[in-house]
Amino acid sequence: MGHAPYTQRFQDDVACQHDVVGGKAANLGRLTQAGFNVPGGFTVTTAAYRDFVHVSGLGDVVAEHLAAVDLTDMAKLEQAAADVRARFLEAAVPPALVEAIAKALADLGTDTYVAVRSSGTAEDLAEASFAGQHDTYLDVHGTEQVLDAVRRCWSSLWTARAIAYRSKNKIDETRVALAVVVQNMVPSQVSGVMFTGNPLTTATDEIVVNASWGLGEAVVSGITQPDEFVIKHHALAVRTRILGAKEVQVVRHPSGQGTVEAEVPNADRARFCLSDTQLAELAALGRSVTEYYERIPQDIEWALVDGKFYLLQSRPITGVAFSWDEDVEPWQQYPQDDVIWSYGWTDAYWTGGVTPLFYAFRGKSYQGGLQEAHRIYGLKGAEQAQWFKYHKGTSYYQADLDSVIAKVLPPACRAFVVPFATPATQEATAAAPFSFSALATLQARGFQDPHYNVFQFLDVQSKLIYGGSDFVDGLSADALRTHSDSALIRHTDQQVKFEHDYCVGAMQLLQHAALVFGLLGSLLEKYYRGKNPQIFADLMAGTPKQTATTVENLWLWDLATQLRKSPALVEQFRAHENEAFFEVLEETEEGRSWLSEYRKFLTANAHRGHADRDIIYARRIEDPSIDYNALKACLSADETHDPRVVEEQTNRRREAATEDALNSLRNGPLGALKVEAFKVLHDWVLKLLIYRDDERHFIDRNTMSIKRAYLEMNRRLTERGLVETDRDFYFLGIEELYDLFLGRANLPLTKAKITARMKDFDAIASHAVTPPTFMQNNQPISFTEAETDDGSGVFRGVGMSGGQVTGRARVVKQLKDIGQVQQGEILVCHATDPGWTPVFLVISSVVVQTGGMLSHAACLAREYGFPAVQLTGAMTKIPDGATIVVDGDAGTVAFVDME
Repeated sequence: MGHAPYTQRFQDDVACQHDVVGGKAANLGRLTQAGFNVPGGFTVTTAAYRDFVHVSGLGDVVAEHLAAVDLTDMAKLEQAAADVRARFLEAAVPPALVEAIAKALADLGTDTYVAVRSSGTAEDLAEASFAGQHDTYLDVHGTEQVLDAVRRCWSSLWTARAIAYRSKNKIDETRVALAVVVQNMVPSQVSGVMFTGNPLTTATDEIVVNASWGLGEAVVSGITQPDEFVIKHHALAVRTRILGAKEVQVVRHPSGQGTVEAEVPNADRARFCLSDTQLAELAALGRSVTEYYERIPQDIEWALVDGKFYLLQSRPITGVAFSWDEDVEPWQQYPQDDVIWSYGWTDAYWTGGVTPLFYAFRGKSYQGGLQEAHRIYGLKGAEQAQWFKYHKGTSYYQADLDSVIAKVLPPACRAFVVPFATPATQEATAAAPFSFSALATLQARGFQDPHYNVFQFLDVQSKLIYGGSDFVDGLSADALRTHSDSALIRHTDQQVKFEHDYCVGAMQLLQHAALVFGLLGSLLEKYYRGKNPQIFADLMAGTPKQTATTVENLWLWDLATQLRKSPALVEQFRAHENEAFFEVLEETEEGRSWLSEYRKFLTANAHRGHADRDIIYARRIEDPSIDYNALKACLSADETHDPRVVEEQTNRRREAATEDALNSLRNGPLGALKVEAFKVLHDWVLKLLIYRDDERHFIDRNTMSIKRAYLEMNRRLTERGLVETDRDFYFLGIEELYDLFLGRANLPLTKAKITARMKDFDAIASHAVTPPTFMQNNQPISFTEAETDDGSGVFRGVGMSGGQVTGRARVVKQLKDIGQVQQGEILVCHATDPGWTPVFLVISSVVVQTGGMLSHAACLAREYGFPAVQLTGAMTKIPDGATIVVDGDAGTVAFVDME
């Protein structure tokens, strides 16, 4: 027999040691010692389990049975496991252990009822949620009954499902042990589960509560449909509530030993079991627990007794890809709920994946510009609005806010302002009456600042981008190395502030362009009588002045032409790729001559060449393959593709369209006036187009200077061993990066954020995932899908785990029939509990009739990565063998055929 203590109270020093008391008990010990309201209790330690197994010889019994069975043969494994458990239940508990448990039980109080719960050493790990794998016994009374329950918990370590689960997660059977929690029962009037991050939307600023009458077993096991609430962290306000059926509750057995299911009175079924005040108190408790666990979202079991909340368990949520996107944008006062977000703006203007770091300064700059504009224009309600939202590797734009300013513009101008709004908003905006006085008032307010004055905007911005400012180029990499940490941060903030200030003005381009383009389009629509259906587009073909991009492209073409004229250089180009080509040119005089011109080009355009906007994408100064591939493309084209020829042709088309428009407008009433109006508007349009191209070239210089500063921070982070890859720093917001850089970060949380966000970004950047066009409350919504009725073949339920799967439905009414389920089938059943766990290894999706977002079926589906839907009456609505489509995002089940 060992000398380690057989029991540990929650408040004892070693009560938090995982290998001594197991995962569940360790968490209860931490919560107790942190001062949370946890019912008193003790743990029968792993030493007790090991001594029991040693004295009884059960270790050899387990080894013999497992060695003789194929773990993939579920029927034989079940029989072997049953034999092992029977031997556990027959074995006598050693007297010393009986004495220790009896004494600890007496210390809890006379005539006390307890819950006896398994607490495994492999339980509640981030990689493998063992929740519910081992047994729990409630309302146990008396020493003999507690001893029996402890022994049954020990035996549950050797169920077929637990053995299979450990095998799947590669957990060494010889090292596992089981502790047992013995805890005072609280006679719950209401109980349930609370997730301090939303497992369906992955929002970490939302708390999800499932609650029902009686003991929490009814919710945890999924035998009833609980009330469901979503609560916002920051204000502790209920965002959504769904009334559950709550048909049954788990209560103490009339015999005084164990529990029984009882019907819930109709009056209680029809009302919510928690008030808003109670929900706020519960959510605050959950928020505190999450902070204690370093902001890792928690799966919490709780109980309410006589107005007082008790914590029964807390463990990290597993199987959910939390990414803490809300932390990327701390400038948002209160992230707004229920608004509709559009991906269209990002898809049009940012392109590619969006890293948190880039969004943290560019998104804030854009938001500042939009908010300031609406303040200047006096447009109430939008000056403090959240315009942008970071989500899963990209950003979203508030879909309908643009309509505020669009309704003030002439009807012809509005479509330019609201291309990303919802269809209903676009229609309402187009139909809104036009008020010239409202437009005049808006423009008059714009005179307060030249950025907002449509007549001065271009002059102000042009002086900046054409003024030869060296500030935007920042400091060289060598110069940045000489800065102290604090000086490096100050320099970075200075460059970011410049971008912010610049964007306050630059963001007005869209509004001014909408007005000017709209007026030109309206003029042509009303008065142009020519025969060119593409007149509007032709009028904007090319520009009378070469833009920065045109100059860049011509220069690159000329470099390729020089190569093309030299057989020796072309041979070197074909023989050496990417950086090697530029290196080999150093060996010849002709090569060095070409490199001299190329380096001038590289110096002038170092910050360019990348396909997408984000700073994570390499610029040509960082990646020689960018220009090598560009030159390769140029060399593959013949001289008929000379950009100068193309430019000349394009300009001729614009000039011809201009003359055509002038001739048409000149013939008619007030022709001279129309011509002058056209000239002013057309000239304006062309200047705006030139500015739009040149300003990107300009601001990209500053963006590159910001990137160099962040790269220097990353160099130091790498030296200090605080990052694992050369990309990690891109996946933190500015404040998060500074916290890491200055040594004040929560390292486990920071690592979790980086890992999750990097995965989200890579999925977008590689096009493995296509972001939904519209989103609300972190979930996709559609404006094109027609509503269906019961006869359409589509049933609408509640999505509990995302994704879409097509497969054959297998309706299973009883657990004993799970052997009927074949690989890839979709399980349709009433509900699942841990006994159903093995079937999750073979199914492709699950549809249950009852249970909430936090039910066993939902949690396992998310962990295994397939869709789950709760659909009332699913087993009668879906015939066995039907081919169905389960859409966890939309919460629907659709028939493909009924054969």
